[in-house]
Parts: sequence; C-alpha cells; structure tokens
Amino acid sequence: MYWLGDEPGSEPSREVIRDYVEEARVLLRTGHFAAAAVIAWAALEGALERFVSDTQLPIAANSEHVLTAWPLVSRLYSLGYVSEGDFRRLAVVRKQRNAAVHFGRDDPPNAGDIEFTLRLVERMVAGRYVSVDRMVEWYIDRYDYPDVPARDSDRLRVQAVLEEHFPGTAESEVEEAITRLYHEAAL
Repeated sequence: MYWLGDEPGSEPSREVIRDYVEEARVLLRTGHFAAAAVIAWAALEGALERFVSDTQLPIAANSEHVLTAWPLVSRLYSLGYVSEGDFRRLAVVRKQRNAAVHFGRDDPPNAGDIEFTLRLVERMVAGRYVSVDRMVEWYIDRYDYPDVPARDSDRLRVQAVLEEHFPGTAESEVEEAITRLYHEAAL
C-alpha cells in the first residue's frame, strides 16, 4: 500500500506561490540550481492548480484522482491550454527537477530553464497565461482568418489585437499565433 498524502482542501494561494517563486530566485542568485529547480517545480504545481481553477477547466473535477504536475501539464497541452513550446521546455525542466531530487547527473538544472518556469508560473498566477492555440481560436471566433497574402500593416493590426487582448503574453507566442493564423488562412 502506498500513501500519497492527504488531498489538499483547495489550491494554494497566489501569495504562497509567489513566495515560492521568490525563494527559487534567491536560490538561483546564490548558485543553488538544484534547490531552485525543486522549488520552481513546486511553484509550478501550485500555479497549475490555480490555472485550472481560475479558468474553470473541468480537468480536476472530472478526474478520479488528483493529477500530479506532469500529467496535468500533459493533459492541458493535449487540450490546447499549454503551448507546444512551453510543453517542450517544461519537459526539460521536469528532467532537471527529477535529476535534482533523485541525485541524477544527466540533466543538471539550468538557470535559464528555471527562470523560464518562474516567469510561466507568474503569468499563470496573474491570470495572464494563454496558449498559442487559444489565441488563434479566440481571434478566429471574433475576426475570422486574416487576409492572405499578408502585408506588414495587416500583420501589425493582428499583432495589436492579440497584444491588447492578451497582455503580458510572450512576444514569441504572439508571433507564433500570427504565423499560424496566416498559414491556416492559406490552406
């Protein structure tokens, strides 16, 4: 028999998650990358719970058991709520975290990957995280596909709309959404 602990009564508070983010950043600044990776992953776990709750996704409520962080990230990715680039980067961070926790030597924690995770956590906790799939879907629901071929002014207009509606989204993700919109419009 394995006891996995008591199921938490509710998702962690935003303040507690932000405290974990700050603790991980202190560990990063002092060169304690393994500890920072562990704390950053714990912050991600809390942020995922907040994200599911805040966006009112039926994932946790319909589960027969509580999903741990990686299965939850995988499920969110498969449903389009986590961008492909974020999913791939989190897979790397997961390996680094596991290496830190289980004394692995293959994938030592990387400061850039940990900082990426902390920024993603901050966006989720602040309600500013959105996947590329969701941006594209939102745009098409409201504006239909943009005209093809794209003129610079058209791309800038689409960019302005996405940035206005999804403030704080990474520039690379907005650009990926624009590229996908024009690619799919051409099909």
